[in-house]
Amino acid sequence: MGKIVRTMLAFEQQFAQIPNRILRDDRLSYKARGVLGVLLSHRHGFETRLADLETGRDGREAVRSAVRELQEVGYLTRTTARCPRTGRVQGQDWTLCDPGEPVDNSVDK
Repeated sequence: MGKIVRTMLAFEQQFAQIPNRILRDDRLSYKARGVLGVLLSHRHGFETRLADLETGRDGREAVRSAVRELQEVGYLTRTTARCPRTGRVQGQDWTLCDPGEPVDNSVDK
């Protein structure tokens, strides 16, 4: 009898899986959920800069307020980046985190 073999399909590398609890986290504005979704759509180890995110339609202040919101809730942690040789401050770095299980207020859990 013949068999059907499931192979890797081309489109499978062209989408992101984001947990519903993140997309439904009512502690976040839709703007912050969008920025978080963009960050989560990249693979582990991806790096970007605020300036790169700010090139979209929403602009600098919208992106920065979304980043502050993500930091307040715990999706981003901020550290001060210093020059290893001089110890001088070079700027701020953010790390994407999972703040844990938020309360799910959705109807269809």
